[in-house]
Amino acid sequence: MNDLQFLIRENLKKPVSAPLYSIADYIEGKRIVPPNTPFAGKLNLALTPYTREIMDDMGPYSPITEEAIMKSAQSAITFTAENIIAYWMDSNPTDIMYVTATDSLLEKWSTKRLDPLIDSIGMRHKIYSQADLGKGNRRTGDKTFFKQFVGGNLTMASAQSPSNLRSDSVRVLILDEIDGAKQQLNTGEGNWYDVATARTIAWGNRKKILTFSTPTTFENSLILKKYNEGDQRKYFIPCAHCGDFQELEFKQLKPEYKAGVLEDAWYECGKCNNPMFNYHKPVMLSAGRWQATAETSTKNYVSRHISALYSPMMSWAELYQKYLVAQRDPDGMRSFVNLYLGLPFKEKGARPQMEKVIELRGGYRE
Repeated sequence: MNDLQFLIRENLKKPVSAPLYSIADYIEGKRIVPPNTPFAGKLNLALTPYTREIMDDMGPYSPITEEAIMKSAQSAITFTAENIIAYWMDSNPTDIMYVTATDSLLEKWSTKRLDPLIDSIGMRHKIYSQADLGKGNRRTGDKTFFKQFVGGNLTMASAQSPSNLRSDSVRVLILDEIDGAKQQLNTGEGNWYDVATARTIAWGNRKKILTFSTPTTFENSLILKKYNEGDQRKYFIPCAHCGDFQELEFKQLKPEYKAGVLEDAWYECGKCNNPMFNYHKPVMLSAGRWQATAETSTKNYVSRHISALYSPMMSWAELYQKYLVAQRDPDGMRSFVNLYLGLPFKEKGARPQMEKVIELRGGYRE
């Protein structure tokens, strides 16, 4: 291949128009969801309409620079982050970093989620080394934890790999399951979150940082701290009967038993008290909207909370059954509150006063 042929080939791979305004519009119908998943086929955001705003706020046309999401399991937020990565790799190439809590989670995501994503949006041919034109150069740009493509690269790291966290400047930073990692690096460099976010400083108000996690305890949760720093948006949906917009709360979920066995669960409207059933959920979700419930502490910073009550993959009856099972286990409610309500767990009881502990201590010979 001569130089002219090479230039023609490379130019054909570059975008011929401006990047799409909406990440949601870019990804819907383009991403093919694998057959071994609950909703296989072309991606349909009607199932999770609450993810549209999350994605579009991480696009280049939004003034939002940072977003934190305190979430439950089964809420499609990791899937949403993947859609954001796909957009920035394919439609608007730039340097991206994806960080998750541990090395094992990172390897699982890269091999089981990222590679199928790249193939499904049809950009495998764009991933290869952009520098070395020698024999075998394509593979050097397509590694397990590093993908180089026309216009940028994707670096992957765990929260405990300081050498990777100190990589070059990145415009887009995705931080997954931040509560699953130790906050301090073993190298003594401080908080891993601060080390990672420092990589975006050079991009100023064009940077994009998406942070999300299921929370841990009320005292130690980093995602709770990031959520409280933002405007604490919640997804309000209209009642199927009176139309009153409200946040879905577990206390409004009512069980229905038959012969002592949970038969169903329905949601009681907080205003008109009429029952809403699981089949009402898709229509209500599609009419929903994010509403801020607090003042953000930083300009262009938003935060959100989403629970499994909104999940299209879990019915209200299944969620209530999880609650019943959790009550049988001494530590079950901790997992239920974290994983399904997407809230930090608060230990019951009171701590002893430090003065009283000191007063009661004994004296012992060394």
